[in-house]
Amino acid sequence: MNQQVALLRVEKKQLEDDRKDQVRQKAQLELNVNSLKENEQNVQQNRQNYQQKLDELLAAIEERKAELETINPDYLQRRNQETQIRNEYV
Repeated sequence: MNQQVALLRVEKKQLEDDRKDQVRQKAQLELNVNSLKENEQNVQQNRQNYQQKLDELLAAIEERKAELETINPDYLQRRNQETQIRNEYV
């Protein structure tokens, strides 16, 4: 009888240790999940920030292109005039 009680106590201790290990593992997994969720949120926020910066840069490029298109014909005309004037004095 004492031997059975001793065996049951050892088994109970083992089960309690196993349960404690499982609780620790669960807590660690929950921490990992929370960390992954936080990282995912950071990645999404960074992606949005980079997309916004890219959109701003593309808009600025389009503005400069439009500005260049309005300036370029005048520049070409003046350059041609300059070339003609130089040719007259050569």
